[in-house]
This record gives sequence, structure tokens and C-alpha cells, in this order.
Amino acid sequence: MSRFPIPAYRLDGSPYGDDERALLAWARDMEDTRGRIVSQDLLWNGLWISTVWLGVDMDLFRTGPPLIFETVVFDLLNEDAYTEVVARYPSLWDAERTRRRVGEVVRG
Repeated sequence: MSRFPIPAYRLDGSPYGDDERALLAWARDMEDTRGRIVSQDLLWNGLWISTVWLGVDMDLFRTGPPLIFETVVFDLLNEDAYTEVVARYPSLWDAERTRRRVGEVVRG
């Protein structure tokens, strides 16, 4: 039986495994924010775009490759604004490429 409640993956997309050593390796990697943050930008209009490595598969139905990166847009000037998860990605390459597109769209 796996010790992870959901499958965990490294930045390169390889699985950590499911033993205690793998769990500790995942925890160490999650402590290092330098490796988790792909890109963060605060725009002039108060929108903050954040793309990060999650380390766990957010495809809850397991219908495709593990989605281990995520881009979220926050509206920091409007407390009532909806925070939007723009996209989730299986690879660092996909996260970086799509993150640039999100930035272009949000900037107008």
C-alpha cells in the first residue's frame, strides 16, 4: 500500500515511489521554494500570476499524464474577486510555455 495519499512526482515528472524514503525526499523537495516556483509576476493592474510545481498529481481522475504544475491568477486589489486556476500541466516545458501565453492574455 502506498504511503502517499495521491501519487507524487519530481520536477522532471518521474515518480518518487511509495516508501518512507520517497516520502522524505518529496518533503525535502517541497521545503525548497526555489525549486517549486516556476514564475511569479505582479502586474500593474494588481493581478498576480503564479506558476508552481505542485509535486502531486492534480488529475484526480487519473485520465492522462500526471498534472504536477499549476498556474493561478490572483486579483490582489479586489478582495471579492475570484481566484482562478488557469491551467495544470504535466511538464515544466508545458508550464513555462503556457505561462507565457497566460501572461500575454492577462496583460491585454
